[in-house]
Amino acid sequence: MRSGKWTSKGQYTETYETYFGKAEVKRHVYQSSEGGKTYCPLEEKAQLIEGATPKFAKTLSSKYAHLGVGRVKADLWDNHGRSISATYVQRVSDAVGLLLTTKGERWQYALPDDLDRCSVKALSVGIDGTCVLAIEGGYKQAMAGTISLLNRDGDRLHTIYVGSAPESGKKTFLRKMRKELSAVIKEFPRATVVGVADGARDNWEFLDEVTDRQIIDFFHVAEYLNDAAGIICSNDVEKEEWLSSRCHDLKHKSKTAGAIIIELRDYLARKRLRTTDREIVQKTLTYFENNRRMMNYPAALKDNLPIGSGVTEAACKVLVKQRLGGAGMRWTSRGAHVVLQLRAAALTNSRWNAFWRKISLYGVVIEADCTA
Repeated sequence: MRSGKWTSKGQYTETYETYFGKAEVKRHVYQSSEGGKTYCPLEEKAQLIEGATPKFAKTLSSKYAHLGVGRVKADLWDNHGRSISATYVQRVSDAVGLLLTTKGERWQYALPDDLDRCSVKALSVGIDGTCVLAIEGGYKQAMAGTISLLNRDGDRLHTIYVGSAPESGKKTFLRKMRKELSAVIKEFPRATVVGVADGARDNWEFLDEVTDRQIIDFFHVAEYLNDAAGIICSNDVEKEEWLSSRCHDLKHKSKTAGAIIIELRDYLARKRLRTTDREIVQKTLTYFENNRRMMNYPAALKDNLPIGSGVTEAACKVLVKQRLGGAGMRWTSRGAHVVLQLRAAALTNSRWNAFWRKISLYGVVIEADCTA
C-alpha cells in the first residue's frame, strides 16, 4: 500500500510486450502530491517486468539462459514471429536475474512432486571452479556447486545447482550453498551429508564445515598415481599392472592410502632420480599425505556413497562453460551473474517453474518462508 495522496495525471497509451505480440493499453498514471516518480497500478498488478508480461519475460529469460543474445533473437523470429532487439532481451533477462537474486534467494522452494522423500538416505555436496574470460582482468574463476539427494543404493534422485560469477573470496557463492544445503538438511535431518571434491584446500574449508563425511575425488587420486607410475615403472605393461593394483586396493582394502605413502617414501629414499622425475613422485606423495583422511573408499562404497565428483565437474561444464565459454565471449561480472542465476534455476528440476509460480502469486512482495 502506497502512503500519501496520489493523483491521476490522466490516461496514457503504453505499448507492452506479450507472448502473442505487442499490446497497446490506455492506463492511468499517478503521481504523489510531492511530485517525483509516477506510479502505474496496472503495471504493478500485472507484474510486468521491463514492460513484458510474466509469460513473455519467462520466455525471453529462459532462452537467454541457454543461448547467446543473437541466437535468442533468431529463435524468437523463426519460431514466434517476433522481432525483439538484443538490448531488450538482455534488459528483461537482467531484470529476471535480479529477481532471482534479490527475491528468489529469500524464498523457500519445494522439492519436485515426484521425489520419493522416504528413499532419501544421503546428501552429496560438491563445489568446484572453472575459468571464464572477463572483460577486465582476463580469465577468472566462476563457481559451480551441487547438492544431490541419494537413495540407499547411491542412485541420484535430484540435484540442486548453484552458480556464481567470479568474485573475491567466494562469499556470495558459499552463502548460497549454505542456504540451499540448510533447507535440504532441514527436510532430511537423518540423511548422511558427504562432501566429494578434488584436493583444492579452499573448497575443503567449506566442505569440512558442512558435511559429516569427506571423500577426495577418486579419479583425481588415480591421475596422481598414474603420473607417479610413469616414473616408478619401467614399461607400459608394468605401469598398467602397478596402477590397476593400487587403484583396486584403494577401493577395496582399508589402509591402502597409508601403504602407498610408505611405498612412495621408500622409493624416493633409495632411488636417484632426475629433478623433474623426483618432483612428480613427490607431488603424488604430498597429495596422499595431505588427503589421506579422505581416502576411505572401502567404507564409502560399502555405504553406497559416491567416491567421484563427476556431478560437480559436469556442472562446471553444463552450468558455466557451455554458456559462458563460447568462442569470443567475454563477460562483465554482472552479465555472468545473471546468466548463472538463470541457468542454475533452469537446470534444477522444478525450480524454474516454482520461481515463476511465486512471481505469479506474490509479485515483488515476499512472504516469509512461503513454499511453492
